[in-house]
Amino acid sequence: MFPSPRILAGRRDDDAASTRGQAQPLVHRLHESPLFSLDGLAELIEHYPRQHCELTDASPISANEVREGDIGAASGRAVIEAIEAGSLRLRLRNTQIVDLSYARLLRGAFGELSDHLSSPRGSGRSMEIVISSPGAKTRYRATPEGQILWQIAGAQRALIYPPAPPFVSGDDREAIALAEHGSDMAYQPWYDDHAQALNLAPGQLLHWPPYAPYRVDNDNRLNIAVMMSYATDEMRRSRIVEAANGALRKRFGMIPRSRATTGLAFWGKAAMQRVLANLRFAQRSDAPKRGVDFTLDSGAHRD
Repeated sequence: MFPSPRILAGRRDDDAASTRGQAQPLVHRLHESPLFSLDGLAELIEHYPRQHCELTDASPISANEVREGDIGAASGRAVIEAIEAGSLRLRLRNTQIVDLSYARLLRGAFGELSDHLSSPRGSGRSMEIVISSPGAKTRYRATPEGQILWQIAGAQRALIYPPAPPFVSGDDREAIALAEHGSDMAYQPWYDDHAQALNLAPGQLLHWPPYAPYRVDNDNRLNIAVMMSYATDEMRRSRIVEAANGALRKRFGMIPRSRATTGLAFWGKAAMQRVLANLRFAQRSDAPKRGVDFTLDSGAHRD
């Protein structure tokens, strides 16, 4: 799969002062794998299950105006060309359960990252491939899991913000925990004065802790990146508490005062959150599906 049996290529000399838990640029060889060549990705796209495939407009005015698309009958290569020529973002979610080659890569990557992450063996891990247009921007957002961004093609400027107020509030944490794939948040330009800003080229990776807000801006080339997430037991407990607190506040008008991840209060919240999660799943199953705003093979987003 790689010229070398190792995925990581070490740490850059100027990053030696980075510490565990902070955003850390490392060097990798993932971009050398044929799994991430244009031909390999085109073939993957053509066979990718639609329930794990998300195509959106990469330049929405707001989080509530995201336009969702469909690949239609376009070939994998045509999809990549449309992304390169337009303003689109394609997320191939849960790659580790779609193709065994990527599942093996995920295991190998975390095996090598064990010295840099507080992610013990067997913790929750997932992987997605993101292909986005030149100049595309990610809105200010955060997730309840630890994140790892592997740069494959193109370049990105990543800004990582402290996982603390005012950059992420208690209400934000609750909303993030309740959301399925993280949450967008209100952003102020002066936040950038407190962010760690890093330019990522192919062969570099960056990781940051849960609830740390981030923004990512593409340069003027087609961008390919891999996002891996992980959740330790403590992270999962924290998400349960935040989601339960959010439900208590929004559904029942209560003001929860504890974020403890142990004890009777935690187990009570865990039980409540399990019931509410089942209810939300049933409601999503019964709800009408969101319509598709554009289809690639109809010529949308082509110049």
